Amino acid sequence: MEDLYTTLAILSLVAFVVMLFTAASDKVVVYFDLKDLLLTMSPWVMAILTFILLHLFQHEGELNMAYLSGMQKFVHKAGVVSTIAISLYSIRKAQIYNKSFFVGFMVGVFRLVSSLIAFVVLLEQVYTLFHSKTTYREATIATMTIGIFVWMGNKLINGDRVYIKNGWDNN
Repeated sequence: MEDLYTTLAILSLVAFVVMLFTAASDKVVVYFDLKDLLLTMSPWVMAILTFILLHLFQHEGELNMAYLSGMQKFVHKAGVVSTIAISLYSIRKAQIYNKSFFVGFMVGVFRLVSSLIAFVVLLEQVYTLFHSKTTYREATIATMTIGIFVWMGNKLINGDRVYIKNGWDNN
């Protein structure tokens, strides 16, 4: 079973690298514009907001998913449904922008997974920057990491470049 996990991890990494290269060479539209990038990150923001709201509506003690109040059940269901709906909408937008069902699906999944990774890394780096016990070295590394992710995000916002390269009309 461990070999299966290793194989899946290697295949996932290869797929991720291939998708990065196809995006960097403007063969596929990863994010059409900044609004599309923010749309793709919004499921993860919604998941965090759901978690925060669940804790705001909890009674004394820790959050137990087996004994949720009525409001907590509503918030939980609304958060899950909206996270799934936004994720599916993001994949559909990738299909529309790439003018291909299969390529758009692959790009949509890639951008959801990569936006989750970027979201977690950026949150951690921002936390590191503003933590009171952060050393100068840690702050420098955090700033450089944020800069690299901003640069990569800017490179992956390539809708206009792909449309011009392929002669597509972006209306």
